[in-house]
Amino acid sequence: MSRNSTTEDTDRHYKANTGSSASGIVEEFFGALDRSLEILEVGCNTGLKLGILQKMGFTNLNGVELNETALKTARKNFPGINFFHSDIEKFETDKKFDLVFTFGVLIHLNPEIINNTIKKIHSLSNMYIFGHESYSKELQEVNYRGYTDVFWKQDFMNKYIENFPTLSIKKQKLITYTDNNRAVTKTLNETEFTEKDIDLQDSVYLLKK
Repeated sequence: MSRNSTTEDTDRHYKANTGSSASGIVEEFFGALDRSLEILEVGCNTGLKLGILQKMGFTNLNGVELNETALKTARKNFPGINFFHSDIEKFETDKKFDLVFTFGVLIHLNPEIINNTIKKIHSLSNMYIFGHESYSKELQEVNYRGYTDVFWKQDFMNKYIENFPTLSIKKQKLITYTDNNRAVTKTLNETEFTEKDIDLQDSVYLLKK
């Protein structure tokens, strides 16, 4: 999806592939939460997911984004939300947030730095961590639109729990893509990318400290 995409565009695209909408997933996982929670999205892009939360009545919303073009669009479209220009690794604040989340962001971070990123997200949260990321039982690199070294999928929820065993799982689900596409991937033990005969899935989880 392009940076000019709307929430409706992303909902339509995701629903066509999975039967679920991004808005519906956010509402399912955030619906019972206090609307006054201080929330931070890491890698917020143009702010569409924060916009969904804003429509739901959440009032203390923040986003961190490195790409200046995406950040400019976010600030233009969602003036009531606080946005920070920073890489998550370099993001510094004395503030703690009640909930910190990612939506399709961890998959684009090299596995060598995932544990550090997870520790940073954990340190920023007072209470909840939410994630929506591509899922695989084992670490796999994805040949993404012909590019390599840009997309890795694994069990990110389990990575959080491995690093912080006291985290509790408040809610989780796997979303299976309904089309017949198969990812072209390679595991750590493979030297070449191959098409795997397994369903494409996303993992959605809400963890509590």
